[in-house]
Amino acid sequence: MLHMVVAVGLECFLIFRGIQGLIKALASVKQMEKMVLKYLLPQVEAASLLSISLAFAWQKAVKQWPHFMIHFILWSSFVMCLSTGILLVCFQRPTTDGVGVCLIAFAIDLNHPAYVMLGAGFIWMSMWILAVIGTFNFPLSTIDYNCIVLELGLDG
Repeated sequence: MLHMVVAVGLECFLIFRGIQGLIKALASVKQMEKMVLKYLLPQVEAASLLSISLAFAWQKAVKQWPHFMIHFILWSSFVMCLSTGILLVCFQRPTTDGVGVCLIAFAIDLNHPAYVMLGAGFIWMSMWILAVIGTFNFPLSTIDYNCIVLELGLDG
C-alpha cells in the first residue's frame, strides 16, 4: 500500500513538473517536452481510445458467445503476451530485452486473466505520459528515464 502511495505521489509531482516545465523552463527542455507532446501524446491517447472501443466490442462478443470467448481469451492472452515478449527480445536492446523478459515471465504466470476498469486504465495511461514528460525537467541519463518509465508502468 505504501508503495502505491509513493508511486501516485511521484506521478503527481512529475505531472506538476511537466506542466511547470512547459510554462517556465529552459528552451531545450521546453523543446523536448513540446516534441513529446506533439508526437507521442496523440498516438498514446488515440491508442487508449481505440483500446476502449475494442474492449466494448470484446465485451459484446463475450455476451454473445460466452463459451467460445472464454476459451479464446484464455489462450490468446497467453499467446499474445508471449509473442510480444519474444518480439521485444529480438530487438536486442537492453531496455527491450528487459521488458521482453518480463512479458515472457508474465505469460508463463498468466493463468488467470485480470479484468481492469477501462476508464481507470485510460486515466492512468494519460497521467503516466504526463509524468514521463515531467521527468524531462531533471538532468537524467537515458537509463534513468527508462527506469522511471518502467517503474510507472509496473505500478499500473
